[in-house]
Amino acid sequence: MERQRRGWLGTGLLIAGALVVAVAIVTGGTLARAVNGVAALLWFGSLWLVWTSLGSERRRLALTAVTVVTTLVLVLVVKPSDLFMAAVGFSIAGLIVSVAAGRSEVQWAAMVPALWLPVHLGVTIGRALTSASQG
Repeated sequence: MERQRRGWLGTGLLIAGALVVAVAIVTGGTLARAVNGVAALLWFGSLWLVWTSLGSERRRLALTAVTVVTTLVLVLVVKPSDLFMAAVGFSIAGLIVSVAAGRSEVQWAAMVPALWLPVHLGVTIGRALTSASQG
């Protein structure tokens, strides 16, 4: 029961983080930068709670790999500003992870949006480092 509560709390934090990002987009400027920091903390906390709620499932490492790769493709292919394509992309990614997970599909599907920000930041940092080393 404790793991299930952690999962729901993590999902709630993820929703809160997304709402805070929406506020940052609407407000812009200095307030947006401050609010984005709060959103990032909520997002990373959510990722930790959701991931730890998955317990010690035998296939945890393999499912984590599937989720990371699926989320990486989502980050590379879909622009978050295109709401329709983002909805389609997240739905497809969640479906792929759910099918791979089988029995615990709901918790694993929550990992896709929870992983999105960390993967997005990793890709952005990687691109910046690549550009810096080439120029």
